Amino acid sequence: MIETDVIAVMGACGPERARYAARLSQATSRPLLAASRLAPQDPASSAAAFLPWLDVGSGVVAEFPSDASILDVIGTLAERGSGLRLRGVVCVVDAPHLLDDLRRETYAGSSEVDDSGMPRTRYTAHALLAVQQLEYASTIMLVNWSGLSTPDLSITMALVSHLAPSARLRLHQPAVDLLPVAPIPIRSHQDAPGWVQLLNGSSRRT
Repeated sequence: MIETDVIAVMGACGPERARYAARLSQATSRPLLAASRLAPQDPASSAAAFLPWLDVGSGVVAEFPSDASILDVIGTLAERGSGLRLRGVVCVVDAPHLLDDLRRETYAGSSEVDDSGMPRTRYTAHALLAVQQLEYASTIMLVNWSGLSTPDLSITMALVSHLAPSARLRLHQPAVDLLPVAPIPIRSHQDAPGWVQLLNGSSRRT
């Protein structure tokens, strides 16, 4: 089976995430599947249906909305037999607003089917989604960081490093940051965030 290489782009801040995904698509000559084209109820499955049709041989960049669960994205795109090969998960972080994203008290709703086959709505805190996107990313790209003071930037980078010690952490510099993204260190699915992998001795920072 020919598999489609996929780089997933996540992030709580929509405009920054979308701009980065578009630049990454252009720089790597990969078609872009924008978040606006995905079904909001189940963006991961929606992407899995679209992606094989977009591949032109170099793979695809898939942008996911802020409400998407990174666990669903990884589980769906890395599933054996899906015809997809997840090469990396980039979490785009708007550095000045990171703490605000982690303090949000709102919830995202998504549709699912319970054990009896009945539809229901699952609510997940936006703050939890933002934390998990950091924890499970293979690359974290800090954007808009130049306006921060040196102490604030240091605190922001330290926080990200504690949440995702095995991820590549990069300060966004357009001339150099759009080149190859590190593959995620899994084959079928990722069952633990970076800091748990590090504690278990099964991952390392690159």
